[in-house]
Amino acid sequence: MTGAETWAADLAGGALIVLTSRSVARTLLMPGSRVGLLLKWTDEATDRVFRLTARFVDGHERRARFRAVHAPLILAIQLWTWLALYGLAFALLLWPVLHHFSAALRESGSSLLTMGFAAPGWVFSDASNPVPTWFFVDAAHNTSPGASPDNTCVRRSTPKMTSDSR
Repeated sequence: MTGAETWAADLAGGALIVLTSRSVARTLLMPGSRVGLLLKWTDEATDRVFRLTARFVDGHERRARFRAVHAPLILAIQLWTWLALYGLAFALLLWPVLHHFSAALRESGSSLLTMGFAAPGWVFSDASNPVPTWFFVDAAHNTSPGASPDNTCVRRSTPKMTSDSR
């Protein structure tokens, strides 16, 4: 990425973090009826879906029970929307470093969700070629390259990329 693209990605990621944080603060922390624009959009979208599907529910009581799920669903969708926006924002910040947006999304999502689906100890120099930075020595066979005699974890260093080595 060029310098301008790096700045644009960093600026977009930072702006998205600020805007998402503002939405969270306005919705959850500010007293009164001040809600964020994102919550209004979420409410309107779910309300449209509920109005369309409620036409097929017979009876007033059944329709009332069906609509009772609306408010909790708005909350759940809003929380997942904030999480997705934070993931996208941090991916934009990681993009210039990892050089591939898919790798940045993977690292951002793994860090944000703390699910650990991105293997720890792996650096993605590009999306198709992960470079291991450490590995555990197989205690039973001791056949791993660089294995220490006491079968402990061996730390490997990753060669640094310079601008002329790309």
